[in-house]
Amino acid sequence: MVDSRVIWSPDAGPQTALVQCPVYEVFYGGARGGGKTDGMLGDWMIHQARYGKSAGGVFFRRTLLQLDAVISRSRQIFPQLGARYKGQFKQWEFPGGAVLKFRYLDKKHDAENYQGHSYTRLYFEEVTNWPDSTGIDELRATLRSPDGVPVGIRMTGNPGGVGHNWVKQRFVDAGEPWGIITDQLSKKQRVYIPSRLENNTRLSRTDYSDRLNEVGRPELVKAWLNGDWNVVSGAFLGSLWDTTKHVIAPFRIPAHWVRWRSMDWGYARPYSVIWYAMDENGKTYVYRELYGIANGSDGRFLPNHGSRENAETVARRIKQLEKFDGELRGNTADPAIWAKVGTELSIEEHFRREGVRFEPASTGRDSRVAGAQEITRQIQAGTLVFFSSCLHTIRTIASLPVSPLNPEDVDTDGEDHAWDSLRYGIRRRKRKASEPEKPAFDHKAWMRNL
Repeated sequence: MVDSRVIWSPDAGPQTALVQCPVYEVFYGGARGGGKTDGMLGDWMIHQARYGKSAGGVFFRRTLLQLDAVISRSRQIFPQLGARYKGQFKQWEFPGGAVLKFRYLDKKHDAENYQGHSYTRLYFEEVTNWPDSTGIDELRATLRSPDGVPVGIRMTGNPGGVGHNWVKQRFVDAGEPWGIITDQLSKKQRVYIPSRLENNTRLSRTDYSDRLNEVGRPELVKAWLNGDWNVVSGAFLGSLWDTTKHVIAPFRIPAHWVRWRSMDWGYARPYSVIWYAMDENGKTYVYRELYGIANGSDGRFLPNHGSRENAETVARRIKQLEKFDGELRGNTADPAIWAKVGTELSIEEHFRREGVRFEPASTGRDSRVAGAQEITRQIQAGTLVFFSSCLHTIRTIASLPVSPLNPEDVDTDGEDHAWDSLRYGIRRRKRKASEPEKPAFDHKAWMRNL
């Protein structure tokens, strides 16, 4: 007798499109409650049923603890297919021979453990938890099948988190939702399938939406319910940041205004050089940036990937940009550039040889918090504005999330290079003698009111 029970079926709409999608790389999500985990597990059930022992998959989260909810949900479904869970190995073995593993991927070196492995499906849940795509990209080499099984990557995620920028850049900004994007170099295709709470029949009749609204922060609710990638969930600056107020059209800086620059050095990660000018009333203008970011095969920049330029090259670019700036005073940089390895010149010495000089900025936990407070105070007061031409500075500081370890700082796993450069530069700002002392911004009180 044939068993005709329906063990699991996808919801109509995005979830059905996900499990039927033949595209190599799929990003599914955007809103909380959109049925992402069920979609991933459902995709695997269909994949293993079709290809049997030739199917092999790995389900990744950034930590093992984050996998608990996924494994718990799989225990409700997979045993009905005759699958057996091997707890000591954290993997499911299916009657047809397919195997699905649950693993964590935190740092890039974790991906190196999979050299020589072969899989037909890779699943990455909540990809905005990863600060960049380095580890994920390295695992692409494991996607291969000697039996000719179509291989692919499936990802889920919501707006916000340390990886907000790279996910938004790769899937949301690269094209229209549901539109297939072809990588110019690899010729692999990818697609963004947006899901919403109303697409999930298992939750849409509950009070899930009301529970999210109880969070109380409009930008959080908007991002989570609507999958709005232009509203950053949990951003450090939160509602203090207003593009209409803090970003202005560029203009010619008057020659008599005080100017200076700051730098956060990077090679494998982006470097950030920022230029400032202050008017007669003490208002600071961020009027130029030089951001060392790599470009992908499609010509678009790769968030949090450095351009790998050497110090001499960067110094010469700085000198060229400053050709008509006049005198710059109080230039500051990360003290790490003064470090020496053996008899080699330090990064600072390479800059100095090219005629570009810096003073060391103060660092450490106290200086990080003090710098964050000063940036926050000036943004709230409207005494710090940015030229719209400073693309990467604006892009990254507006979306940096709060540190999970210190609510008075940004998450340093994020793309915080322009933020660090900014706090070096802002703290170097000299208060004019005629300028009255301003009260410190009460950041703790502000956080309590979020």
